[in-house]
Amino acid sequence: MFRRPLPFLWVLLPTMASSAASPEAERWWGHVRVLADDAMEGRETGGEGYRKAAAYVAEQLAAMGLQPGVGEGYTQEVKLVSRQLVDASSRLALVRGGKRPPLVIGRDAIIGSRLGSRGRWSPR
Repeated sequence: MFRRPLPFLWVLLPTMASSAASPEAERWWGHVRVLADDAMEGRETGGEGYRKAAAYVAEQLAAMGLQPGVGEGYTQEVKLVSRQLVDASSRLALVRGGKRPPLVIGRDAIIGSRLGSRGRWSPR
């Protein structure tokens, strides 16, 4: 048998939902709001949004009085390697019983480029 909640619960729910978060939680969510804001333009590695987010984090670390671990600043140059699969010139087939039915990349298979240091695939 279905029972309706008591009327006083309807009055308490908005009060319970609006209870104030701790100052630490508010501060944390403040950082999340800044970093997730559209003004950060996404965080594509090396892009303008990434630089804005990195500058914000460095500014916050300095404001907390934390010292950089290495060097003069909070950022370090890191060499990144990029690979791109060109769907139009790539083919993939699953050989089974001598037959090679083609697969559509992106629909039937997703290919990643996680390579280990020796150039071999590493499942990490």
